[in-house]
Amino acid sequence: MAWCVRCIARTKFPSIRGRTMTRYSKLAAFATLASLTIASPALADTMLFNSSDIGKSVSLNYNGFDSNGGSSIAGLTGSTTFTLTGVSGNDYSFDYAVANTSSSPVAGSRISGFAFNTDPNITSASSTGAFSYAQTNSNYPNGIGNVDVCFKDASTGACAGGGSGGLTLGQSGTGAFTLSFASPVSALTLGSFFVRYQWWVQPVDATL
Repeated sequence: MAWCVRCIARTKFPSIRGRTMTRYSKLAAFATLASLTIASPALADTMLFNSSDIGKSVSLNYNGFDSNGGSSIAGLTGSTTFTLTGVSGNDYSFDYAVANTSSSPVAGSRISGFAFNTDPNITSASSTGAFSYAQTNSNYPNGIGNVDVCFKDASTGACAGGGSGGLTLGQSGTGAFTLSFASPVSALTLGSFFVRYQWWVQPVDATL
């Protein structure tokens, strides 16, 4: 199993970029499938929401990169869209849509969850749909560090865990999530967006 966490996310609005670190396992000669898990971060910019933004949608497009400063992983892509649906009391509610848009030479990929940070910090979160398990204030794997909230396909008690579900190549999924705060929030900022992949490529000849 190889791990890659050097990724960049480009968005329609706003423009978001980021990077991480990487670790690899040794490939056997004449390897058949190479699989890995990727956290794809977008670290620089933020999204701002308030009660006047009901119906506002923001879409993010993700491209995978390998190694620290390495080249793009051709064909490894995904997207998320977040739409504010309500602000009530201490809660902000959103619809979400996630799509696994990966293509050749990626033979298969699976998006197992997404994550982001909030300002102010949330006290709890809940979700439905394709990623119906929420976890707050948890470590994101692959050197990312702590995130405020993540949404996953399985209940594992941590953002680092995942199940065997999620969205495979060409699939899309929808749902809703609610972010709860200690007191009413006049404006909410979301940032540091991440998507986790597991992927593999077409069989290739490899030398050690």
